[in-house]
Parts: sequence; C-alpha cells; structure tokens
Amino acid sequence: MGIFEKEEQMFQNRNYRDHLDRNWEAGNDAFDMMTKRIEKKGVQSSDEVALARVDIHGKEHHSLSGRIDDLQGTAESAYKLVGQKADKNLIEDKLSKMSLVPETFENLVALKEKYPNGATGLFVTADTGHKWIFGNGEWRDAGFLQTGLADRSVSSEFVDKLSFANIDNSTFDWKRATSWTRGIFVRNEDGSITLTSSFEISAAGDSGLIVSGLIDQLKDDFYVNLEGSPARKNNTRNVEIYLMDSVGKNFLRGSLTSLPTSKDFKKTLKFNKQELAKDGITSRLYLLVVVHAGDTINFKMNLSNETFITDMTEVVDKVVNADKLESSKLRKEWLARWGEENSKNILTHDENSIYFKQQTSGDSGFYLANEVDNSRDVYITLNIRTNSNVSIYFTDANLTIVGRQLGEQFNTEDRYKIISFKVPKDQLQAKNIGDNPKLLVATHSKGTVVDIKDINISNSVGNSKVTQKITDLYEEIGGVSNVVVGNVNALEGTTSIEKVHLVAQNTTVDAVGQAIKRITVLVSKAGDLDFYVGTIDQNNLLVDSSKYTLSAKNVGVNTFAVNIPIQKGQRLFLDLSSGNAEIFAQTKLSEKAIVQDENHMSETTGYSGMIFYESDCAVPFEYVYGAKPQNQVLEEHESKINAIETSVNDLEAKSNKLLISNAKGEKFKLKVSNDGDLQIVNLVPKKVAIFGNSLTKNTGGIGMCATDQYHDYYHYVTEYIKSKNQNVQINDRLNIAEWESATNTNDRNAVFERLIKPVLSADTDLVILQVTDNVNTDAKKATYANDTKELLKNILSVSPKVTIFWIVGWFASQDLIDIVKKACSDVGATEINIKDLNTVENQGKMGETITGIDGTTWQVTNPGAAAHPGNAGMKAIADRVIAHFDF
Repeated sequence: MGIFEKEEQMFQNRNYRDHLDRNWEAGNDAFDMMTKRIEKKGVQSSDEVALARVDIHGKEHHSLSGRIDDLQGTAESAYKLVGQKADKNLIEDKLSKMSLVPETFENLVALKEKYPNGATGLFVTADTGHKWIFGNGEWRDAGFLQTGLADRSVSSEFVDKLSFANIDNSTFDWKRATSWTRGIFVRNEDGSITLTSSFEISAAGDSGLIVSGLIDQLKDDFYVNLEGSPARKNNTRNVEIYLMDSVGKNFLRGSLTSLPTSKDFKKTLKFNKQELAKDGITSRLYLLVVVHAGDTINFKMNLSNETFITDMTEVVDKVVNADKLESSKLRKEWLARWGEENSKNILTHDENSIYFKQQTSGDSGFYLANEVDNSRDVYITLNIRTNSNVSIYFTDANLTIVGRQLGEQFNTEDRYKIISFKVPKDQLQAKNIGDNPKLLVATHSKGTVVDIKDINISNSVGNSKVTQKITDLYEEIGGVSNVVVGNVNALEGTTSIEKVHLVAQNTTVDAVGQAIKRITVLVSKAGDLDFYVGTIDQNNLLVDSSKYTLSAKNVGVNTFAVNIPIQKGQRLFLDLSSGNAEIFAQTKLSEKAIVQDENHMSETTGYSGMIFYESDCAVPFEYVYGAKPQNQVLEEHESKINAIETSVNDLEAKSNKLLISNAKGEKFKLKVSNDGDLQIVNLVPKKVAIFGNSLTKNTGGIGMCATDQYHDYYHYVTEYIKSKNQNVQINDRLNIAEWESATNTNDRNAVFERLIKPVLSADTDLVILQVTDNVNTDAKKATYANDTKELLKNILSVSPKVTIFWIVGWFASQDLIDIVKKACSDVGATEINIKDLNTVENQGKMGETITGIDGTTWQVTNPGAAAHPGNAGMKAIADRVIAHFDF
C-alpha cells in the first residue's frame, strides 16, 4: 500500500487542498515510524551488512564471511590450548584431595607457622573470620568466609564478624560487654544502654562497662557516635570514655572525652586505623564507658563511617597529644607507701591526683603498680610538682630497684611541670623487669612534697610526631614541655579579703614564644569571666595587659581550650569583681597568690591604681602554657616583616619632602599647619623638649634599667641631635607619668599646664613624647582617645611650628597603640611603635648593677623593673627614633 494518494482532480479547489494535507500527514507519520524502528535496533545506519563486518574491537573485515573465518580460527586455537592443560581426571583428582571443611587457626601468624610454604585447602583465621589462600609464594586474604547456613545456625559469634557500617551503625557487640569495677548495665528494647554506678553518692568510686566492636571493614578514618541523657535528676559527675588495649584489659592513655551527665549529652570521637595500629589495635576496638558514684545514664554508642555532628570542629580526635593529656584513673589497690617508717608519711589520692609528704628522714616515697606490656617500649608522663629533689624508678613486682633511676633527680620548685620518660623494651629485658612492674617515686629529705596531677603509663606516646621528638629530647638533655600553673583541686575554705579585683598565681612564664593552651576555672555562678595577660611593673601595677573574655556555662569547674599568647615574665589574671568566681584559702599548695583589691592603693606619685600584693590564698583557676604552634609563630614573623616594610615605605616617603636652603646653607622643610598656613620649619632642630615615663626618667634620674645615664634612649637621641647642632637646647629628662595616670580630660589638662607647658615655647621645633604604658585601668582609658588628641593640640597651641614624635608600645596594649596612632594621624604628628622591640634580649636583667646620675649604685631586684628596656633595648628604641628624623 502506498503512502501517498494519487492525484485525480484537475482543479485546485478545497477538495484538492484536503488531498495535499492528507499526503503530508501520511508522509510524516511514515518517517516517524522508520526513525523509531532504527532507534529501537540501536544502529545509526540501515546498512546492517556493512556494520556486521566490524567486530567489537572496531576491526573491519573485508567481508562478512572473512570475519566468520577469523572467529573459527580463534576457536580452534583455544581448543588446542585446552588440550594441553589438565584433563578432567586430573582436575577431579585435585578436587578429591581438597577438604570442604576449613582448617581454622587463631591468627595469620599461627597459619604461617604451620604452613610457611603454603598448602592446598581452605583456611580461616578466628581473629578476623577471613579465609586465606596460598598463591604466588604468599598467603593472601580472600575476605570473609561465606557458606550456606542452616536454620537457627547464626549466633552472635558469627554476626560480629559482619560489617554493619552501611546497614546498622550499632556494631558494638553488647552481648559480650563486661562490667568494670561493679558497673551495672542493661540493654533496653530500643537498643540503648542503662549504666549505673554501684557505689553510693557519698562514696568514692567509679563503675562502668567495657564493650568492643570490629573495625576492619570500616574506613581508615571512622567514628564512634555517643549520645545519651541522665537517668537520675541528681547526677553530679561526668561520663568518660577510655581507649583500652587490643584485648580490652589495660588503659592506653587518659580519657578520650568527658561529658556532664546532669543534662543530655552528644559527642563524636574520630579514630584513625594507622594510629590505632601503633597500639596493636587492628581488628577489634575496645572502649571503657565510666560513670561515677551515684550516677546513672541512658546512652547509645555506635561505630560508623559517618558522624552525626555536622560541625566538624566539634569532633574529638581519638589520639591524645601530650598537650591534651588527661589523668589516667588510679585504683586504690595500685598505690602504696614505700620506705622505712612509711606509715608516718602522708599519702592521699583521688581519681585525678596523688599527694605525698615525707614526714621522716632518709629515703621514702610511694609506688604505683601498672599493667603495661613490658615486651614493648614504655612511655611515662607525669604532671608533677615538687619542692625538693625526687627520683623516678621502674621496679619489678617485688619493688626491687633494678638498674639506675630513669633520669637525673629533679625539683620543679613548687610548680607543675609535665615530665616524660621513655623506657626502651631492651632495657626492661636487660634489667629483668617482669610482669606487673611498679613506678617508684622516691623522696630523700623530710618535708618533701610531691603532688602529681596527671599520670600516664602506656606503650604508646600518642600520634603527635612533635611529642615523640620532645620525649626523645628528654632522654638526652631533660626538659619540660607544657607547664601547668595552679591547681583547682586544692581549693577549700574562704578568706576575709574584701573588694577583690584581679588575682593571679605568683608565678611568671619563664620561657619565650609561649601560648596559653587551656584554662580551668571554678565558678560559683555561670557568666562571663574576664582574664588578662599582663606584666606587673616596678610599682606593683598591671601594665601591658590584654583582655580575654570567656563564658562559663556551668556552675563548678569549666575548662576552656584557648590559644592566648603570653610572654616571658607575664602572668594570667582573673577579675573577680563580677562575683562569678571567688578567692579561696590555701590548702595543699605552697605557691602563693598575688591579689589586687580596693584596700591597697598605690601611693607613688604619677602611678595611681590598685597595687598587687602577695597572699597565702588560692586563686580559683589553673592554666597550661607551652610553645606556640609553628603556624602562629610564622604568622607573627610575617606580621613583623609587614610592619618593617611599612616603616621603610614611611621613611621613603619622608625622603621625598620638599627642602629649601638659605644663604648660610641651613636647610628648612615646608609644612602646612592645621589652619592651612604654609610654614617654614628648621630641618635640624634648635629647641627640643622630651617627656616620658619611667623609660625616660626614674630612680637615679635615668631611664629605668639602663645601667647608667650614658645608656638610656634619651642619651642616645640627644647625642645624635647635638652632633647635628652643637647649640641645640634640650630639656633635662622629665617624667610626666601623672598625665598617664589621670582618669579624665580635666586632670590631664591640669598636668599639661603644670608640667609640660612651662617647658615649651613658641620656637620649640621638636617634641618627643614617650607615654601610654601606664594607662592600665578602665578608668584611665575612659577618655584616653580624646585626651591624646587634646595633648597634641595643646602642644601645637604653644609651639605652632613644632614636629612631634610619639613613642608608644613597650608596655602598651594594641588598643592603646591604635588610639595614639589615630591621634597622631589626625593632628599631623608621627607615631613610633616600639612594641616589637620588647623582647627578652632587650629587657633588663635581675641582679644587674645600676648607677644613677649622682653616682649612687643599686641592683635590679624587682622583676617589674627588669621588664623595662635594658641597655640593648634603650639603644634599639633610640635607633628607631633617629630613623624617623629628617636630619
């Protein structure tokens, strides 16, 4: 049947047009049908014979029969090759000798011991449930053994070999979970666990459970997700998670996380298989869940490749670095006194600390039993505080001291320090130290106090390569990593001190390039806490302080992970005036505190404010400091380089100023006043006025901590000016600290009228200011932004053609430096920042002899005085100032 109708009409009327429409529609329908048939066959050409000559590799044969001939040749060659292989009888013989029942071994090591050169058959290792096949000279893992299962033949022993990582996250084997120190637990219908401590609320003791799960089918990085809620309203302590060894018997290190159980809790722990393998954990992960006396919780915990926390900053990494070290729990039966008449010595402990005081003469001490694997290296880390020499030994089970002590005797001088030792396995074997060794802490004189806050004995140093290097360094030269200042566990009683403001431990940082890493504070009510990092000056006032506000969420102990720079000689202070925390009476610790209150005010002229004094009380916080992270150090160096580049650019711009000369050859510069008038100013000054604080003039009439009048910055600067103009007039050193210490504009203007204005005149052409360091309270800062600009305008009102330089930054905080910088920019003065010059090398030195202008000598005995620039610092300040001169 044709597609188109034949044309039978002669005229192009309406019927003819209908005839054409039918033909077009029929043609389109036919083409559509052909297209669909071609697409259905999956070809792009209707010439199927031509397509058949091309094989699947794209090779085109000369004809279809040629392609068939090639296929037949290939088949015949394959048949001949098969004929050369094992015949049917041979294959059947091999199969008859193979056992269909797998031979089982404890692990791969046992399999290799029996069949080092391989064997025919099916082999399974019990530790993983994997089958192993020998080929190409080695045993190969062939994955889980899969077999047909009879009805009711599946038990938990088989199910725990399966991976539910992508099916059901609950891969912990709760049926095999065991109680730890009388922990009571049940599994509920919804899969949650109820865990109860068997100890009463008034008792001291921890309970828990140990549970394990397979990890070999999880990713290299995997997670343990934990969430729960209190089952009692009166829960008071935290739930803690610990990592156990590969057989679930020993602690590997301190707690991985600690969460309050008085409210709902949720946390994710991140693990890495390579790091776990260092502890011998390759297939099964054991975790200990601990609750404290009187507490009960309901929780769920699972293994997964995913975390239910979307903010990854909340994920806790498994491996604990040295700077994150938490305390390993101590069991009462592991701890005992050592030495003659040991019953007279004081030995107390709680779950986090050990306190020992020797009451007898001779050698005494205490020991702590442990269960580490002595076939591997042993790592010991102590957060310890002593007031006299102490020795550390690793003994056998009978307390026989085998070999010499782990390191030299040490004395931390009443401050906490983290000290580490490494005991190589070959030394353990050489000293015949067998199972159940003991760590012995030996003291040697009456009155010796040992306070151990954190202790960790394990076969792993953790995942931090830096920690490993520090540990190795201890073995060679000894030393301290992070330093702990204070102890919130030693707070008892109240004091009679009233109207307290800032408090701090009477201990300064003793190393350069440090940062505070953790702050722990005991608060009486939740709210904001204001901390300050700063220096106590020679007048017992706080200078060079930076403020940091932290928010305490809970009443009781709050811990903050921070990264706050702190310099050598500085302290961390807490403001108690808000009432969120309070001061305590001292108990176990011999370290004193320093206190600032409204009843102790400075009586030194020009240096007003509440002074710090020493007290026997205890402050309600402790902190850990250590070396700054390398990336932070690099950023600070980069910032210093940028500051230097900015200074160079400023100096280059200065060199392009328009200079003119008179007939005598004297040089002048053009200057535009604030009123827009063009002024001609002496390039080399003829009349100079210099004003400052203790860096300019203090005891002996010279800059503080310069060794004499010939080594302070005033001397170097004035000598340079005199070398350019022998007839220059320069005022004597003048201390205007009263202007800094004023708390309002009127008082500062009064100081200007009384001390500064009398030195100035209409022809004064250079003024150098060196103030701001003692603006150290909120009251002094209240109007400072206005008063800096007011001071500059007052100077210009008396000396309209003056050039003003303002030295700032030795003790001043950055916010004050910024205020001075803006005031100078607004008025046309020049700010000279010397903040970067305040380094240990540039500071004064304790014990150095100082000679005043009148010849009187004395030694530097005050740390606040020693924090001022010494000779090197004074010279550096002078060089910085002179670099800004136009002459």
